[in-house]
Amino acid sequence: MNNSYLIIENNYYNIKQEYQMQMMLNNKIDGLIKFELHKTDNRHEFYYDITEKNTLKDIYNKDDLKYLQIKVIISQIIAIVESIEDYLLDNNSFIINEEYIYISNQNKINLCYLLGYNKPIKEQMTSLIEYMMNKVNYMDEKAVVLIYGLYKVTREENCTFGRLIQLIQIQSDEDEIHNIYEVKPGKTNKLLDDSIQNSIQNSIQNSMQNSIQNSIKSTTQNPIKVKSSIPFIQEDIEDEKEIEEHTLLTKLLTSLVIIIMLVIFIMLLKIGTFENSKTHKIDIIKLTGGFLISISIVAYSLSKLLQKGNKESKIVKVADCIDSETNLDKIMEATAVLDSTIEEMEQTIVLQEINEYENQVIFESLNPKLYNSIYINRYPFTIGKLNGKVDYIIKNIGVSRCHLKIYYISDIEDNYIQKLYIEDLNSTNGTYLNGLLLKSDKHQIFANDIISIADFKYKVLIEKR
Repeated sequence: MNNSYLIIENNYYNIKQEYQMQMMLNNKIDGLIKFELHKTDNRHEFYYDITEKNTLKDIYNKDDLKYLQIKVIISQIIAIVESIEDYLLDNNSFIINEEYIYISNQNKINLCYLLGYNKPIKEQMTSLIEYMMNKVNYMDEKAVVLIYGLYKVTREENCTFGRLIQLIQIQSDEDEIHNIYEVKPGKTNKLLDDSIQNSIQNSIQNSMQNSIQNSIKSTTQNPIKVKSSIPFIQEDIEDEKEIEEHTLLTKLLTSLVIIIMLVIFIMLLKIGTFENSKTHKIDIIKLTGGFLISISIVAYSLSKLLQKGNKESKIVKVADCIDSETNLDKIMEATAVLDSTIEEMEQTIVLQEINEYENQVIFESLNPKLYNSIYINRYPFTIGKLNGKVDYIIKNIGVSRCHLKIYYISDIEDNYIQKLYIEDLNSTNGTYLNGLLLKSDKHQIFANDIISIADFKYKVLIEKR
């Protein structure tokens, strides 16, 4: 069987990258498309073997992306990118683009690695997820929640692959959620539980297999050489669509036929063609017959003029965005579900029961004659004045109904150390930490910090149990 190749001229390659080149040529790195280097007239061309593979864009050109497919695609890409650390290769040299991501007929992701490409991997992942957002099946609520969650994470300043994998795991069924914190710190791709990943791939194998089989062209003919330029990250998401429409001449002739027949019919009507010869009044039978004949002539003429052969192809730019009211409603619903999911993640998974913590946290009153200290006996712990909705009530006009929240988070990137955080819940008068007004975001707090809630001031005490 003859092979198919994607050819990319590499203007970035230089002799300083010879070590990386030899590392790639002499090692079989799972997930990287095998390539050969061809030198012609001081040009370096990379020949990527894409036999029995097709691009992500081609496979999902007409099909929507579903929830499980999104999980497998993103998870496999992250696993491949992180695996090259063992070979001391730069992950910014991957081409993460829907036109350069290939899927084999075994449903495995394959990536192009171009030495010296040096496009920030975070920007490339953001661009890819933006593309997938416009391909998602909006009837699949879980898919919408997942893709918008991934997009939200990639827009964060300190986005990491671990955060993306964490969100993918959070979106799994409840019986899979605990796997996130049962693993030991290490490479992100090992966070993916093998059984979960296998079940996901088995679930979507049929649908992806059908898409691939419909898209991959036969490679039994002559070798296919696809000459390609390096993709650039684009801010606007646009696509091209081919449409067929009738030529201008066809449209003019169609209008002309209708006008001529209309004029002829009116003239025949005026000269008395449809009148009774004896009464000189309109003969209904003659009028009906003339009308039907005229309609038949027009219909026959139009059938000839509007044949497919008289159409021309036209390429139009299509903004690949979501602008219909229906989709907008679904996005708003998905956003609400996403926010609820993230909040649940923080409260149910990240936060643990109080008996698992070694320390007792106390907000010590700085004016014990006027108000008491607060002993925090559970997490998350909320303070406000709304009875039945908060854990500690402060009856004061300056305190909001739900004023602030205290909770622990296990820091994945710091060996799962439990850290104490405070968060203002959009209170009217705000919360102050050491004299500084907090924004509506979490802030880590330490022993001896001063917390101010309206006129109430507390000193943070952290005691061993």
